[in-house]
Amino acid sequence: GALELPPELVDEMSRRKSYDAVFGYFIVNRLPSGVLGLLVAAVLSAAMSTLSSSLNSSAGAVLNDFYRPVRPTRDERHYLTVSRGLTAAFGVAQVGVALFAAAALRRSVIEMVLSVAGLTTGLILGLFVLGSLRKPVASGAALLGLLCGFVAVLAVWLPSTGLTAN
Repeated sequence: GALELPPELVDEMSRRKSYDAVFGYFIVNRLPSGVLGLLVAAVLSAAMSTLSSSLNSSAGAVLNDFYRPVRPTRDERHYLTVSRGLTAAFGVAQVGVALFAAAALRRSVIEMVLSVAGLTTGLILGLFVLGSLRKPVASGAALLGLLCGFVAVLAVWLPSTGLTAN
């Protein structure tokens, strides 16, 4: 049969205009405990994998694209130490963003992920198209265009978050 939700849960979801709790309610109240454990382990594993790859790719990109060109004669042990520090710094930054989002933003996780993807995907597409042109563009001009595009997208996106005064 259909899943019947308690009236207080329906009222809370209607008040918040967020229906993310239905899946959580189903997991906690309808799944057998063994399947529940496997599902929780799978979700935590996927989250850890995603965060690990995000941290390592961010640290690797900063190290190889910005730090190594400035200090090209250092040994690999030094680069490994810098990479570990960058990974820790990006980890702290991700925790800070998560705490800010949990405290300040009142939208569902999916809405927030899609809005951030929309914020950044256009900028990356613009750089890709710029790099695909026949005539090369100076990296300074590309960076300036990226920053101007970011400011323009941020000016359009920020009012939709509810963080700005009306």
